[in-house]
Amino acid sequence: MVEKYESMPQIMQISQRLTDLHFGDKLTLNCTAQGEPTPRIMWRLPSKALVDHWHRMGSRIHVLENGTLIINSVSDKDAGEYLCVARNIIGDDLQLLTVRVSMKPAKIERKLHDKKQVTFGKDLKVDCKASGAPKPEISWGLPDGTVVNNVYQSDGRGAVGRGGRMRRYTLFDNGTLYLNQVSMSEEGDYTCYAENQVGKDEMHVHITVVTSAPHIHAPTLARARVKVRGNVRLDCHAVGEPKPKILWMLPSKDVIAASNDRYLVHVNGSLDIREVKFGDVGDYICMARNPADGNPRPTISWTIPGGHTMARPQVLGRYHLLENGTLTIHDTTAHDKGSYMCRARNDAGEAVLTVPVVIIAYPPRITAGPPASVRAIRGAPLQLPCVAVGIPKAEITWELPDHTLLSTAEQGQHIGKVSPESKPQLDSSYRKFQSWTETQLSLSLLVTSAR
Repeated sequence: MVEKYESMPQIMQISQRLTDLHFGDKLTLNCTAQGEPTPRIMWRLPSKALVDHWHRMGSRIHVLENGTLIINSVSDKDAGEYLCVARNIIGDDLQLLTVRVSMKPAKIERKLHDKKQVTFGKDLKVDCKASGAPKPEISWGLPDGTVVNNVYQSDGRGAVGRGGRMRRYTLFDNGTLYLNQVSMSEEGDYTCYAENQVGKDEMHVHITVVTSAPHIHAPTLARARVKVRGNVRLDCHAVGEPKPKILWMLPSKDVIAASNDRYLVHVNGSLDIREVKFGDVGDYICMARNPADGNPRPTISWTIPGGHTMARPQVLGRYHLLENGTLTIHDTTAHDKGSYMCRARNDAGEAVLTVPVVIIAYPPRITAGPPASVRAIRGAPLQLPCVAVGIPKAEITWELPDHTLLSTAEQGQHIGKVSPESKPQLDSSYRKFQSWTETQLSLSLLVTSAR
């Protein structure tokens, strides 16, 4: 007969007295014991809770059959003293172990550039990678003050921004912020925040939305002729980012941005004028605008046919460049014809518009004539010059003192022989088109006898 001797538990194998772990690591503590009867292994945790093979705490903490304690993904709350208890009916054996859990504050991996450009209408992706123990929570501050994080997205508030405007952002688990179809309102400063239990970090990124100033293609038809009550179409095609809005300035200086009863503005910028009348004659100016053409305010300059460039505002003889960029030419002449180039420039780009100017008519003007008083000898020839300019070519007419009219297509008129009846006064006038537009030149004629 074999006799069994009861004995106190004795812990035979135990892990090292001090265990250092990083936040999120797996903790394994060994503890085996001998005794009669076979001891039961229990662990007292830093929270003072007791666990063994038959009693566990959730899915993260459990004890194996051999007495080994397993804790998955440790945190700062798992740091402290662990007591291994080997127990049977005779008594207990104890061993105390210490576990330290080190944590790292959140830290964002810095990029070389804190500025980023994105083309208007394209998608934007901004990365924010952060390390730390525990893993940092990432959030983004937008230019309008909105903070985007996982909570903000999960409850549906991320779908609509201020003023009911549809938001187009997504925050990924790795911290990347994504926006689709960026507009000018998305330009500004973005801040990435990374935070965990032991610290926080932030990174600033300035987003610039790149635009292209409008550029108007030269029209294929710079002049249009149309019959009264007919219809005419004026083309205007412009490119730019964002897509420019086309406006038309009428000869009356009214601006047409949308269609009405007489004017139809097409999507491509063309302007239809219905039932044309005489009052529609004049210059029609096509204007293309987008956010790039005014932010910052562009500088306006005009290059006139002679090659001289005028900056706003400026006065150069008959040329007046106003503060608003309008170029005015006073007392036009045939020499003013040619191509005028308007150039608008700012940091976002440059727009150039070439305006061909054709002088089709301007009022006649006498440029040379006889002196106000002329002395002549009776019977001698007398020549009175009269030179006039104008488009169409001015027709010169002389009215004699007896009210006789002399007209010629040639500039100047020669009066044959002078008589005393020629004495009182001579008037010179010219006309334009079918109606009289007169400038009169009066002179006194004193007739004397030859000596």
